[in-house]
Amino acid sequence: MLVETAILTNRWLILADRVDQNAVFIKSMQLQDIVIEDYEKSLFYSKIPDTGLNITGRFTDASEQGMIFLPLGKDIAGDTFKEALIHAAQEAKK
Repeated sequence: MLVETAILTNRWLILADRVDQNAVFIKSMQLQDIVIEDYEKSLFYSKIPDTGLNITGRFTDASEQGMIFLPLGKDIAGDTFKEALIHAAQEAKK
C-alpha cells in the first residue's frame, strides 16, 4: 500500500490509498499502540533511500501486528507531520 492520504487525530492514524480508479483502501491504527521509526535510520535505507516513517502496530480489526511505510517529503510539511505524529503517539501512551 502506497499511502496517499494520512489523517491524524489525537487517538488515531488513518491511512488511505487509491487501489484503482474505483476503490479506496483505508487502514487505521490507534496511536497508543504504534511504534514509529524514522526510515532514514532503518536498515532498509541503505538498500532503498527514501524519507518517511516505518509504523509498526495493530491495524484496526487485525489480529496481528503489521508494519507500514508512511512516505513523507523532506520539507516543512513532511517534518511538521512527522513531529505531530510522534508527539501525538507519545501523548496517547500517557
